[in-house]
Amino acid sequence: MLPRFALAQSLRRSQKPYAMTWVAAIALLALVHSSSIFQVLGLPINGPRIIGVGAGLLVIGHCLGKVRRNPVFGIRTPWTLQSDRIWNQTNRLGGRLLFVLGLGGAIAAVVGAPGVVLSLVLGGGALIISVGMVIYSYRMWRSEAGQRRSRHQP
Repeated sequence: MLPRFALAQSLRRSQKPYAMTWVAAIALLALVHSSSIFQVLGLPINGPRIIGVGAGLLVIGHCLGKVRRNPVFGIRTPWTLQSDRIWNQTNRLGGRLLFVLGLGGAIAAVVGAPGVVLSLVLGGGALIISVGMVIYSYRMWRSEAGQRRSRHQP
């Protein structure tokens, strides 16, 4: 377990992206709540479309590339936590992919994709990107380990 001051220090380096993501998540929850209330009141809104746009525009993907290595926030695998280079490259690539997925989801929601399809696309896309980033970080780590071994062999 990490000492409390080490955790605070590592998050302090990523304070702005962490705060932006926290605020965006709260805003999305407020949007979901408002949409639910409006539907219960019988107001003519398309809740799934509004929520789809909000979920698609969630700024996690945008912020991910700016997060510094820490044990709480970002793409945290055993390999990204061992190396700043692996952390930065994995989170930048993952952030770009998630941003494109979210933008595509928002556009799909605006043009009227059914809520179930939108949920499957966003959820499935996020799952595929997550698994891909685990594999990507592992392969980078293996490559870095191979380079270290070749430098130490006579």
